[in-house]
Order: sequence, then structure tokens, then C-alpha cells
Amino acid sequence: MSAAYINYGDLPIATEKFHCGEPSLDEFIKEHAQTFIRKGLSAVTLLIEVETRELIGFYAISPFAIDGRALRSEQSKYYDVTFPIPAWKIGLLAVDKKHQRNSNRAEPKRYGSMLLQEAIQEIRKRADKGAGALILVDAIDKKVKKFYKKFGFSSIPNTSNQMVRALAEQVD
Repeated sequence: MSAAYINYGDLPIATEKFHCGEPSLDEFIKEHAQTFIRKGLSAVTLLIEVETRELIGFYAISPFAIDGRALRSEQSKYYDVTFPIPAWKIGLLAVDKKHQRNSNRAEPKRYGSMLLQEAIQEIRKRADKGAGALILVDAIDKKVKKFYKKFGFSSIPNTSNQMVRALAEQVD
């Protein structure tokens, strides 16, 4: 099986069968992604199976700003500023249930990791042309929080699910 990244809308991809296990993410890709792109709210990238054009997963990114005062000292040590810090947000990231690592597939891929690494690389490209020092994510539960921690994200104090990391950090 060969997989490829494409921008949402570049090819006709059926999204109606996508099911990741989180209803809000399923709803976004099926019903709202086009509107978010059209209104300039997010860029959405799809990971598809090349031959069948099956949707494996997706991520959505957008420019953002973080109040440096909300960060821990180790998170904001390079940004001694009183104005919002330019950032990027990976607002959504999802993998279809049948492609998730805990499925019964013989040799499971690490599509979530692949999508996150691709999102970070895409953010780096965009930040090189503009600004953005940090990456923000929303971890919807403990399992997702553990996943993001493996990639250098740490919790933002006084938030239930927001995590941040420096854009300059390398992705493993």
C-alpha cells in the first residue's frame, strides 16, 4: 500500500466513510473542512491510499497567537515579550479507525505519528515565509496527551487540554 499527502480539494476523495472514533473529528472532515478552507480558517491536508484514494487520516493547521504569560517559564524562556507570541495550531489530527495502530492489521503503520510529523514540517515551511515560534495542539484525552508528549509537547498551565512546543525543536 502506498500513501500520499494531498491538500483537501486537490482530488475528489470520499470522506463520508471516514470514522476515527471521535465524532467531532469525523464531522469536521465530512461537513466543515471545505468551509474552513474557503473562509481561510484552516489548511487541511489529507493522507490517502494512492490506488484506492481511501482517506487514511488528516490534519488541519492555522496561524495562531499565544499569550506568553500563560506559558510555564521553560516554555517561554526564549520569548520575553509582553505581546502575543506568533504560533501555529494543529487544530485537528485524526486517523481512520481501520488504520489506527490498535487495529487488527498485520503490520500497523504509525499514521498518527506520520501525520503529526508532516504537519510540523508544513508549519516550518509556512513559518519560514512568515512567523511562528510555537506549535499549539488540543489533546482531547489522556491517550492523546501521551501521544503529543512523545513529540515534545508539554501542557500549558491552567488549561485542561492545550499543549505547546517550540517550532525549532526537532521531530523524532
